[in-house]
Amino acid sequence: MAKGYKLATGIIRDPREFMVDAVSAEHYLQKCGATIFIRNTHTTVNEAT
Repeated sequence: MAKGYKLATGIIRDPREFMVDAVSAEHYLQKCGATIFIRNTHTTVNEAT
């Protein structure tokens, strides 16, 4: 069985928008037999001026 890993890092500007994208990706990955693991979902929103 083939295995693959995807590591994504970056700056999340809008946590709510990110969660919408994550849910969409999770549904697709589950259809393909994959699992999703998210660690450290705590976010701090810092607004710059």
